[in-house]
Amino acid sequence: MTLHYLDPMAWQADHDPSIAVLLARGDDPDDVQWLRPSHRLCNQRKGSGEAKRPVVASKRW
Repeated sequence: MTLHYLDPMAWQADHDPSIAVLLARGDDPDDVQWLRPSHRLCNQRKGSGEAKRPVVASKRW
């Protein structure tokens, strides 16, 4: 069975860790060691995988 590349279950290369993390570390995100197979939908849901940081107040209220 062949899936259209836009199908949610189609194969995609997933970066692990995320491209943002790789760039911050100075690693090459195009190096195949950082790639793994993923469904298109799973990869999109995962996104960059970076959680939003909580806001730290300047003083305790």
